[in-house]
Amino acid sequence: MQWQALTVLLVGWFGQNLKAIKEFPTWAAQLCIAVATFSCYALTTPPSSPLNEWVINGVAWCFQTLGAASVMGNTPLAPKTDSH
Repeated sequence: MQWQALTVLLVGWFGQNLKAIKEFPTWAAQLCIAVATFSCYALTTPPSSPLNEWVINGVAWCFQTLGAASVMGNTPLAPKTDSH
């Protein structure tokens, strides 16, 4: 498995567990997921030319991770959002 896929799954799982905490706002959990994902992307993928393409790829990776977190919340892999 590629490190990118593993990162999406791990950050998505931790993020979904964060979203499950009722006292923690969902938007804040999603922001944490996006920041963590983009940080991993930026640390492992050097900026390329053109820069906007590099940023767009990082943002797309963030959306993939947010999607993975939601899918995990709808399966037995992680708790549902705001469930505990």
